[in-house]
Amino acid sequence: MIITIGRSHWKKGFQNNKMIIKELFKKDISRNIEGVVTIGNEDASRKKQELEEYVCTKEIQENLGKFFGAYRKSIQSPTTAMGVWITGFFGSGKSHFLKILGYLLSNEIVDGKHAIDYFKDKISDSTIYADMGLASRQNNLVILFNIDNKAMSNAKSKQDSIMETMLNCFNEKIGYSGTTAWVAQMERSLDEEGNYETFKSIFKDISKRDWSSITGQVFFFRDSIIKALSQSRNMSEESARKYFDDAQRNFALNIDMFAKIITDYCNKTKKRVVFLMDEIGQFIGSNPSLMLGLQTVVEELGKQANGRAWVVITSQQEIDSLIENMRENDFRQADFSKIQGRFATRLLLSSSNADEVIKKRLLDKKEDAKNYLSSIYNRDKNKINNLLVFPLKPKWCGYEDEEQFIDDYPFVNYQYELLQKSFTSIRESGLTEGKAISSGERSLLSAFQNSAKKHAESEVELLVPFNDFYDTAEEFMDYNIKQVFSSAKRRVDDGTLQSFDIEVLKVLFMLKNVKEMEPTIDRLGTLMISSLNEDKLALKHKIKESLDRLIGETLAQQNGERYDFLTNEEQDCNRQISRTNYQESDIRNTVREIVFDTVLGVGKTYSYMDGRYNFSLNKFVDNTLPGNENPEGISVKIITPLLSDIEYSDTNMQTDSMGDNLIINLRNGSYINELISAAKITTYYRNNIDSASSNVIKILQVKQKEAEERVKRAQDIIRTIFATAPIYQNGALLEAKSSKPKDRFDDGMKSAINSKFNKLEYIKSFVTNSKDVASILRGQPSTLTDIFDASDNSLALKEIIQKIKDNKSILKKTSLSGLISDLKRKPYGWKSIDVRAQVATLLLNDKIIIKYQGEVCNIHSADFINRLCTGENDEYYVLEVKEKISDETLYAVKQIFKEAFDMTIEKKESALFDETRQFFKDKLEKLNAIKVRGETSYPGKLFVESTSTLFNGLVNTADSSSLFKKIVDNKDRLNEIGCDLDNILNFYEQGNRQRETWNQAENISKFYHDNMLLVDGLDCIADDTKQMNEILVNPMPFNLLPKLSRLTIKVKNQIDSLENERKEAARKVIKENYKKIQDEASVAVNYKFNNPEKKEELEKYIQAEKSLFENQLLRWIDNSTNIDACKSKSFEEVDTFRKHIDEIIRSDQLADKASKGKKIKTITMSDLVPVASKRITCDEDIESILKHMKEYLEHLLIDNDEIDIK
Repeated sequence: MIITIGRSHWKKGFQNNKMIIKELFKKDISRNIEGVVTIGNEDASRKKQELEEYVCTKEIQENLGKFFGAYRKSIQSPTTAMGVWITGFFGSGKSHFLKILGYLLSNEIVDGKHAIDYFKDKISDSTIYADMGLASRQNNLVILFNIDNKAMSNAKSKQDSIMETMLNCFNEKIGYSGTTAWVAQMERSLDEEGNYETFKSIFKDISKRDWSSITGQVFFFRDSIIKALSQSRNMSEESARKYFDDAQRNFALNIDMFAKIITDYCNKTKKRVVFLMDEIGQFIGSNPSLMLGLQTVVEELGKQANGRAWVVITSQQEIDSLIENMRENDFRQADFSKIQGRFATRLLLSSSNADEVIKKRLLDKKEDAKNYLSSIYNRDKNKINNLLVFPLKPKWCGYEDEEQFIDDYPFVNYQYELLQKSFTSIRESGLTEGKAISSGERSLLSAFQNSAKKHAESEVELLVPFNDFYDTAEEFMDYNIKQVFSSAKRRVDDGTLQSFDIEVLKVLFMLKNVKEMEPTIDRLGTLMISSLNEDKLALKHKIKESLDRLIGETLAQQNGERYDFLTNEEQDCNRQISRTNYQESDIRNTVREIVFDTVLGVGKTYSYMDGRYNFSLNKFVDNTLPGNENPEGISVKIITPLLSDIEYSDTNMQTDSMGDNLIINLRNGSYINELISAAKITTYYRNNIDSASSNVIKILQVKQKEAEERVKRAQDIIRTIFATAPIYQNGALLEAKSSKPKDRFDDGMKSAINSKFNKLEYIKSFVTNSKDVASILRGQPSTLTDIFDASDNSLALKEIIQKIKDNKSILKKTSLSGLISDLKRKPYGWKSIDVRAQVATLLLNDKIIIKYQGEVCNIHSADFINRLCTGENDEYYVLEVKEKISDETLYAVKQIFKEAFDMTIEKKESALFDETRQFFKDKLEKLNAIKVRGETSYPGKLFVESTSTLFNGLVNTADSSSLFKKIVDNKDRLNEIGCDLDNILNFYEQGNRQRETWNQAENISKFYHDNMLLVDGLDCIADDTKQMNEILVNPMPFNLLPKLSRLTIKVKNQIDSLENERKEAARKVIKENYKKIQDEASVAVNYKFNNPEKKEELEKYIQAEKSLFENQLLRWIDNSTNIDACKSKSFEEVDTFRKHIDEIIRSDQLADKASKGKKIKTITMSDLVPVASKRITCDEDIESILKHMKEYLEHLLIDNDEIDIK
């Protein structure tokens, strides 16, 4: 073989010689490469291999630079940012990276070289390498461990478990107990005393056991320990026992103690402590307590150690993402802010890093192999790339270029990422034994190496199929999974299955729960390609046959285009589900929901003409209908495969579609099988979920999702077959004008609606709501000669008129509710609101009348309009066609108005009706205004009452025929009203002077009646007053009002003259009485008072009387209506004045006498009654005598204290 000459010679040399796989690689493909990252106890050769073969990709170098750069800063100056968070998904190599950090920080000598020296040629950046060297030269204590392996079994339930695990690992690393913290603390105390080595030696002599071998079971060696303590510490056994018991009893680990132990160690040994913890993210999960525990550890270590103690951890999730997940899971109050600050160094390893490692460590090619592969690719690249196709996965299809083909061969680029996802899925689904597959990158490396080794002797045209990777995964598989494959292989032995079926089953298993790669036949065909010259069509056919056999043996199942691997428990569930009964009625109900709700999007009613009409739907599936059929609805029948051709043929469909039925033939398609499977799953799930084990519950939950997928797939199938499904209506197969289900359904419904409601389109102009109906009645009648010819809805109007006439011909009344109900049914289908609008139009244009309890309604009244719009009491409203009024009646009405009201009307019937009603309405408003004022003393009350009653009846007559008849019937009464109506309305108008005259006349009449016996001289107005009273009591005096006005003026003048004379006479009397008071006052003021206060009292009283006469009595006389009262008051004031003057003077005299002694005056009866011989004939004589006696006695008392009558 010539490989050292030019490329053309090289090609020629390989034309007849094919290479085999193992010859392609630089390094022996069969060499030992550990597939699992282990921590501790590695031998030198393994350490050397790990250091030599570690691939420093660009990403790895960047991460090493970040880590050792941060570590350098902590060497140079104290820091609290001493946490490193390494994130990488499964297979990214984060665990391996963590172990390499441990090697570098420990800087062991491996095969004569320090660990750092193995990286001299791997690191291209000198700064990074310098930082690595500086870190490796430090005195570092590296503690590397997987926390899941080291933590106690109950660790996840304790917040401090991370701290406890870290302390145990630290203790173990420095030679103390790594399982029991209090024992390690006792060891630490002995060590600090200098007694530890002595204690261990004595213990070995006593127990014949090494101390390090029993630190986890100290209670079994309690006596030996106490004796060793007693001897090594020179104390009694009793004291040693107490020391031992106190060490266990009093030990209480807290965060301060933990940080102090680490910090003290750093101070004492001058070492730096580095904790390297693998898979901490997986350990914490979504437990906020553990996260807070980690935060506390890192925070306290940072504060106390100041950068001399580091915590480096790995996690599949970034720290921010992990914290955010916790907050989303109801832990919003937890404060994780400090931990984010402590883990200031964040390193990310992507999945591409694993690809690069595999290519460099395992698949690196020789130069001659690269040339050989190059020639193959350039020759067959189109064929190769056409073989390797994944629809919707472009980055996984084929090879990008020649370089990628050379680097990846005999593998395909998609296999790196897909295998990572497969291993992750297997691990997370709990399908493995233990945690071996969790090693990620190393598991991937082993899988690729094992597959390459398997085909090492194969010629270079082979491609490693995806099923080959199963062999690596199998060693980690759960026993139950292995049992599935063992069972399948036994069936190969007995001929039920073939060997190739097992390979297909392997792929199905590897793709189980891998959402990025759904196992379809097309995809399986690409995944199982094993040669560059593969016949893909033949391969897919072979795979399909295998899948059918696997399904037949319940090792796999089909779910749409997807095929799934089944575990033993899933197989059991599937067998049980397959035997589960289902109800055809449930399937039909599901079909009904899918067709009408999902595919067509129609509810209980069908919206027609842009939502103008909503018709009820009778939704049949085959011959079943839930509930009762609505005779007014449209019947739609969906025919499914459940109803066979024999039971219901195409001829039956055509016949049943006659009239208004719509038949849709959905017999084709596999959707029924999907729905049956979904129904069985759902029934089994419902019946077993409560009693199932935890594993079965998970399976049932997956099956329930499968049921949902099957229903969704049934929806898609129905939507597809609907595009071409035969649809029958009115006995004919409808033409398919569209492939869209809703469009086809709409076409069918339009045909069915037109068949059932062939008069639906009589209404062409619509109203929207009741306000529109009200607006019709409040509008103006049509000015066109015939509303039936001019209206858009003329056919509808004629139909209503004919309906009323037809009912009348059979002696049936047409109620509004009955009309609406009739026109709602076929062949009309009209809406209630539209019927009301047509009725309103006919009423407004005087084509019909409407009666309520026998009375024609006023269609313009607000109450009627409201009831018509709202439907209140529809059953009591009766419609009649309006009869034509004779010319004789119209003439009679016009004549009555001319004669009674002097009005000339030359209008046609409708206008005449409006004008006459408006006339009566205007007059009625004025009459009602008179009644409202309640001025009952005015004349015409009975006229107002009777006339308003008549006019009210005329105004509320709703149709012209009835109104005109009433006018003619009341001809005489209207003529009588006409004579007086204007007079009485004029009388009651506001500001009319006739009412002022009437009011004056009433006042004069009352004055005369009240004063005719008291006031002299009123006889002169007696005759005139009598005439006035005769007019005032006349019920209709309006023609006599001018006479009343004249009499009123005359009588008023006469009364005024009499009043003036009486006032003058009264004024004279008042002045005379005032003169008397003035005279007597002038005498009284000259009296010599003993008491000055009495004199002052007298003067005030005199002044008050003067004011009374001058300011009141003499002024009142001009304005008073009772002159005699003013005159009498003046007399009373004279008498009162005299008495009061006497009392003031007498009280002054009595006070003076009291100071001088009593003075008694004796008189006889004759002195008292000097007029005793006078004859007394009346009460006035008695009063006169008594008055005289009183005045005489009062006068005597002025000068005397007592009077003695003899």
